[in-house]
Amino acid sequence: MFSSSTACRMASFFIGVTQVCFMPAPVGDCKNCCPRDDKIDIQYKLFTRTNQNFFDIIEPGSPNALSRTRFNTTRPTVIYLFGFSEAATGPSTTNLKNAFLAKGDYNFIAVDWSRLIVFPWYISAVRNTRYMGQRLADFVEFLNSSGVPAGSLHVIGFSLGAEAAGFAGKTLNARGLRLGRITGLDPAYPGYSLGGKDNHLAKDGCSHNRSWRLYVESIKNPTGFPATLCRDWKSATASCRFEIDGYMGFGAQPPMTGKMYLSTNEKPPFAKEGP
Repeated sequence: MFSSSTACRMASFFIGVTQVCFMPAPVGDCKNCCPRDDKIDIQYKLFTRTNQNFFDIIEPGSPNALSRTRFNTTRPTVIYLFGFSEAATGPSTTNLKNAFLAKGDYNFIAVDWSRLIVFPWYISAVRNTRYMGQRLADFVEFLNSSGVPAGSLHVIGFSLGAEAAGFAGKTLNARGLRLGRITGLDPAYPGYSLGGKDNHLAKDGCSHNRSWRLYVESIKNPTGFPATLCRDWKSATASCRFEIDGYMGFGAQPPMTGKMYLSTNEKPPFAKEGP
């Protein structure tokens, strides 16, 4: 493994308004990887209505970890994991945080795992999603033992963050705990690619990123995205009529199962409020 401080130092650059995190070497278990160090690789950054623009660090396992922050056990708690090469100050984290804190008095925890998913090391990042899932499960166990039931938590992941959230849920299930809710925003499976005409990138920007933009709007407008349950919606053999069977995004509620379809506007606001 590398031990060079230069190779293992994270930097960032901008593509337009998007901040991209970069390292000369990946973090992981490979021969040329930087060794993992949870103290710097994973940070749990708490935002509340009293500190919307600056964060408190929650250090799981340390004495009085929650009481040293503005965490309030009576508030609902959201945990967010962003996607490949993103920064904790990026637009998905910032917009989701702002939407939730405008919606209600939340504990919003941004998981800063930038070092584990840096550009251009996508394969290493994919491998680190399972590791992040295990560490997040440990963090949830810590919250659960501190008076914040796992069943009260809402974990949201975007792209590779969605994969890590799923691994956390599976790990917790094996330990006898169950998260209250997991939301996966356009999960990035191992075959996901940044290049090629059939990828997630849209001609007018990035449809992959549109998933979190739609979710942000659904927080503000929970019934703005009615959806219909249908196996086949717009093909030549489609026979479904649009009936409101549920809502996309924040307004989704159990017992919704199966494939749901809806249409949106091409530009914000995306909600059509109906079929």
